[in-house]
Amino acid sequence: MISLYTFSHLSCNFSREFSPSKPRRDSHHRRRSRSKSNMGTCHTCTIDEDHYEPIPVHVHSHAKKKLPAHATPPKAKKRIKRKKKKTPPSLVSVSAQLVTGAESSCTEYSGETDSETSTMYPSCFESPEIVEWRNAEILHDREEKFSHEFGDTLSQASIRAFLSAFPNDSNESMRDMLLKAVEWRQGLYPGIFEGHVSRAVIEKVPMCIFETDEFGHPIWYMDLARYQRLKGKSEQSDLETYFCRTLLHIRDVEIHIADKLQRPGSIWTHVAVFNFKGITIWDVKALRSIIVMLLNISNTMFGNMTYKVYFINCGRSFRMISSIFKPFISKETLDNTIIVGSEYLEQLSSLIPLEKIPSTLGGTSKHSWVDGGIVLPHMGYKYSHL
Repeated sequence: MISLYTFSHLSCNFSREFSPSKPRRDSHHRRRSRSKSNMGTCHTCTIDEDHYEPIPVHVHSHAKKKLPAHATPPKAKKRIKRKKKKTPPSLVSVSAQLVTGAESSCTEYSGETDSETSTMYPSCFESPEIVEWRNAEILHDREEKFSHEFGDTLSQASIRAFLSAFPNDSNESMRDMLLKAVEWRQGLYPGIFEGHVSRAVIEKVPMCIFETDEFGHPIWYMDLARYQRLKGKSEQSDLETYFCRTLLHIRDVEIHIADKLQRPGSIWTHVAVFNFKGITIWDVKALRSIIVMLLNISNTMFGNMTYKVYFINCGRSFRMISSIFKPFISKETLDNTIIVGSEYLEQLSSLIPLEKIPSTLGGTSKHSWVDGGIVLPHMGYKYSHL
């Protein structure tokens, strides 16, 4: 039972606290006033001790409870900071660090390399083609199949180059292509590297394998700005031999660098740079036969061969030339082709360091360009000329 005094006291306190005529207080002040309210604070009622019955007031959960004198306060719980998991850097970030000169944080390769090679090519920079190869698990079974059949006549890099270039071709079609490549090589070896090529042809179509990029891709330059027309069938035949020998050298250099880095079969593409400075419309017809010959050999005998292709110093006449040879270039190669004018050095140096670009093309390399040469310092390749 609640006494009349208690009821009136509660009613009075309730009306005072929630009176609509009273300005609204902020939440903080309202909580404080309520927590301090106790019975007997009403000034409009008189206390009658005979009828007074104290009613317990429940303290809000958020209010601090007073501890007994002998009690010790509980220890505050320490917050444990969770460390974020480190994710390995992507290939894009590693490439960006190469361009800007930042330190790389990628995982080092466990294999051993010689001191000169490891300085030029940090062990963590794997070629883009081998990274893509690992992700294409569907091709691994096919590689095992064709390696068992052609492993004695074709290198692992060449088999992977064909499989990555034509991933959707049937096994029968792939076998025919590989067989054709084997027969073509057997017709050239072993005398292809020792055969005579006219010095006039080497000077009329200046080419050079000059240095590599940071992934170990050899850089093949063709300086068509100094191109001269060939004379007679003899020079045309020498040019075809010259091209075949150059492409075979490029593949052998790729294999050599991969082996030197203790990663056999991990490099099978290169970077090509074609200088079209000063090319006129009158040179278009002659260049057409050269470029179509080159593309036919590379596409049918080497599979996927180019990582990047740069056409530099391209003027108006280049439009006529490009419309001629574009039908012979695969879609993958076209996607990786960069066409620039005279301001090419910024684009070129984004992939190839300036100290590895010939000085004749605006680089700062200490080594000289050699017509028909193979300029690979510290790599120990057994040939110095194409």
